[in-house]
Amino acid sequence: MAEQTPAIDFENLPAPREGFLATQFITVRSVARSRAFYAELLGGQVVLEENPCIVKLSNSWLIMNPGGGPTPDKLNISVVNYEPGDTVSCFMNLRVADIQACYEQWSSRGAEFVTPPIDRGAEIRCYMRDPDGYLIEVGQSTDCSRADSPRSGPKICRASSYPVGSSPASTQRRKTATRSVGQAPSQGIVPCSSLCRIAPA
Repeated sequence: MAEQTPAIDFENLPAPREGFLATQFITVRSVARSRAFYAELLGGQVVLEENPCIVKLSNSWLIMNPGGGPTPDKLNISVVNYEPGDTVSCFMNLRVADIQACYEQWSSRGAEFVTPPIDRGAEIRCYMRDPDGYLIEVGQSTDCSRADSPRSGPKICRASSYPVGSSPASTQRRKTATRSVGQAPSQGIVPCSSLCRIAPA
């Protein structure tokens, strides 16, 4: 029986006609399990099912495959499974419009968060792990003005989905409606690999 060729969504392949696009590759133990997490739980779009699996996640793409040994284009370099622990050197960062809505929706779908969203002043954030243990930050910027010092403590205002404070600045905050996950970057999630923060990490 002939092997079935995986379906390809050519219109959404990360194949620029000029310049370049940034994507992220992760090594996974089970492509099917990770594909379901990023596509079904986080609302991504499967562009290629396997070899490698490509999922379009908001305004970026996630590429995943099992590990393997050296190849002619990466001599003496092996791609190995991630071993989760209490230390990390890099992680995915999802910037969201309504962190409480994302937290509740993704939790209901089975996401395992380290903590609920925590107000850090300049942003509200929390962390979860994917099926292989990769850490994923979920963050929502607040409408605060920058303080003189990034380590001067909590800012005077909070994100729009939280109770309004007593300061004049906080009364000018916009109201955030609950949004579904996976919409355009201004309304859904925006993956990024790094972020300059106002608040201390």
